[in-house]
Order: sequence, then C-alpha cells, then structure tokens
Amino acid sequence: MVKDLRTGVETSNIQAVMDGELDPFVNGWLRAGCPTKRMENIQEED
Repeated sequence: MVKDLRTGVETSNIQAVMDGELDPFVNGWLRAGCPTKRMENIQEED
C-alpha cells in the first residue's frame, strides 16, 4: 500500500508507483491547495 498522508491518496498498486505513475498523488496534492500554501513561507536565495 502506498499512501500520501497529507492528501489521503492511496493505492495498492506499488509497482505502478515505482514505475512513475504518480498522477493520482500529484492531482491530490493540487486539489488540496498545497502549492499556494507551501509557497507562502519560502524565500528565494540570491
């Protein structure tokens, strides 16, 4: 079982995840709104 505890996405197809089938996890992360929330506190280094 592969689980992303941040988004609740999970799959029992371990081989697909190891082969790069990450779309469900990326979509779950995007649906959760993480890109904007996580980028708020990141500062660019010069």
